[in-house]
Amino acid sequence: MWLVFFLALGELYKRMTSIKRCHHSLRQQYLPEEEGLVLTNKDMGGIYRKMKSKHGDLENIIKSLVLRFQAGKSVEQTHEMLTSQLEMWQYRLENDYNMIRYLSWLLPTLGFIGTVVGIAFTLNWAGSGEMAPDNPLFLSQLTSRLGVAFYTTLLALSQSAVLVFLIHLTQGAEERAIAKTGQYCLDSLITRLYIN
Repeated sequence: MWLVFFLALGELYKRMTSIKRCHHSLRQQYLPEEEGLVLTNKDMGGIYRKMKSKHGDLENIIKSLVLRFQAGKSVEQTHEMLTSQLEMWQYRLENDYNMIRYLSWLLPTLGFIGTVVGIAFTLNWAGSGEMAPDNPLFLSQLTSRLGVAFYTTLLALSQSAVLVFLIHLTQGAEERAIAKTGQYCLDSLITRLYIN
């Protein structure tokens, strides 16, 4: 159970670093942000050259939008490209969380299996004749062994509760990062495009 728990925490840590990279990219001000500035097809080459060697979700979206606008010279098509890119990112995000959700579901299952195995071993011990039932220590040994069996479920449920909480926090933060990226591209690129 601890192995599964820490594996899931590792996956969540990886997701958090992805969120930090996204916020770092947003702070780089790749797109011009001056008030009232419009961007024409001539400006797209400079933006693309600036972004060409950079990699990341925001950077790739900007490159795609620039290429779309250069190819079609259509603000509407460029906006549709932004919407498609954000939808694909959201879909990819959902798929990335499938394994973490599975691990959060696996923990209680492992806890219940541990409890069943613990009860089976305890009943097997009680019926083995290793200790006579009239021995004063028999009851304390029996309850001690059953206690360990039930603690596995308690531990698994606790780990799962912590994990589900962290999953919701992380996924929410990642969805907000996607929304900020979309808003940034919309405000700093799409609404500034001008066809001359």
